[in-house]
Amino acid sequence: THLWEDVDGDSARDPEEFVPDPDGDYERFYGPGGGFRPVRDAALLVRVEVVLKRMLRSVSSVWMQALAGLSLDLSLEADRQVLPDIGGVAPWDLYGFRKGAEVESGMRDVLARLYLFRYSRRASFRISTRNRHRLDRSFVLLGLEKASNLEVLGRFGLGTGTDLEAELSNGHRRQDGEQAFSYEVHQQTGSVRSYWRINRGWQTSLAVQVGQDHERIRELTATRFSLRPEVIRALAGRGRVRTYLAWTYVAAPERFPLFLGLAQGDQAGQNLNWQCSVDYRMGRYLTAFLSYDGRVRPGRQVLHLGRMEMRAIF
Repeated sequence: THLWEDVDGDSARDPEEFVPDPDGDYERFYGPGGGFRPVRDAALLVRVEVVLKRMLRSVSSVWMQALAGLSLDLSLEADRQVLPDIGGVAPWDLYGFRKGAEVESGMRDVLARLYLFRYSRRASFRISTRNRHRLDRSFVLLGLEKASNLEVLGRFGLGTGTDLEAELSNGHRRQDGEQAFSYEVHQQTGSVRSYWRINRGWQTSLAVQVGQDHERIRELTATRFSLRPEVIRALAGRGRVRTYLAWTYVAAPERFPLFLGLAQGDQAGQNLNWQCSVDYRMGRYLTAFLSYDGRVRPGRQVLHLGRMEMRAIF
């Protein structure tokens, strides 16, 4: 905790400039109901990856070679803030999620990925599942947030320079709290994307996506259909130029609040997004990034966004 030093000898200070902390060993947490108070906090990140191909390099059996295409990736990310006299911030305590009154904030995110025929150029599959819990008492009107998702992704090589990618997703999001800010959303999405690699660094793709989101508390349903062509030009040894245009039509009986996150942020009606970006390496330690984005939402004016970055590595 940082306290402002009185260099002018004036003891009269704006109370908003600093927060006195008699318990200097703790972090500070601001609770809307009681102002600042000390807390203990901890964070944990664990990842385990099992790749059978690395374990079966010397095996020549056909069945073992097929088994070598299996791999598993597990990760856990968690953090927690509790009152000073309460336990529960040891690394082994963060594997479970707690939501009692002694917890000021906490999060646990578990992600698992299973790969089938991971290194095959003809066909490979990925099955992903995610489970996330989050609690933050900084916001009085919000409560426990839960999210879960299951995805199945398949990639197929159709020939020289042509690939096909298909994905199915089923997810559920829920936010407890006051009626105005709570929600329960069930999401289903299916997409197909094809890639064509052309000579001399050119690549094109076309993505088609269909999805439906249903918010159960307000009985809102939004159906989404999207087309997205994209062109990429690789600059050998320098970077790439990328351009895409996304057209999305959302069918919904009425307008819905943005905080619900329905239809991936698009609104009922026709939506347009486009982007042109350049990522270029100017020297061994210097790169530049330039992008222009455009966006059109139903009933609103065109929104133009520009961004430029220079990155130097020393």
